[in-house]
Amino acid sequence: MCARCEAQPKPGKSGRLTQIKPEMLAGGGVTAFEKAKLPIILNSNPDEVVMSTWNFTPGWNVEQNGPAPSTYNARIETIDQKPTYAPHLGKRCLVVLTSFQEGQERIIDGKKKKFQYKITKENTHEFCVAGIYRIYKGEIYHTVITTEANELMAKIHNTMKRMPVILEPWEEKYWLEGEPMKNFADRANVHLEATPLFKESPQQNQGGLFD
Repeated sequence: MCARCEAQPKPGKSGRLTQIKPEMLAGGGVTAFEKAKLPIILNSNPDEVVMSTWNFTPGWNVEQNGPAPSTYNARIETIDQKPTYAPHLGKRCLVVLTSFQEGQERIIDGKKKKFQYKITKENTHEFCVAGIYRIYKGEIYHTVITTEANELMAKIHNTMKRMPVILEPWEEKYWLEGEPMKNFADRANVHLEATPLFKESPQQNQGGLFD
């Protein structure tokens, strides 16, 4: 889940994304499968926004170890049990976004189809998602941490029912300072907005978002 994200400053508005050169922020969003770069804030330097590759297995030797595992997301419930992540749990970061996309599965004429939604945070342009990072050969790599979906996201991501750990502004400091991860697992009170990226039809609306 959470495999496509966007980070674009709002014209004429201040914000943390204005620290990044516009040409470094891909218009239209990026996907984790591209191992693209996203703006993040490191706990070692919380006043600076830097670019980081969205992937947590740099240098993976396919010949020796087989295909690399999927590491663009990490579950908050089990991240400390995973050898890929456990050595890096103290390296926390904030992933600065303006939106992400998620797909809702519906049955249309007996066939499963995915309908994409653009997810934004209510009453704000930028928001931060919890992550951890590592440095490999001088480059920064990160993963996005996920948790159980809140009410809205459970209706959209209706197969696995997961969502990113979206932080309220007052929580960001505590995340970076190392407060226990379990304290950030419940996202029931994070208010989001979902915009369909498709044109609804009566047929498509069977089993829709707000049913």
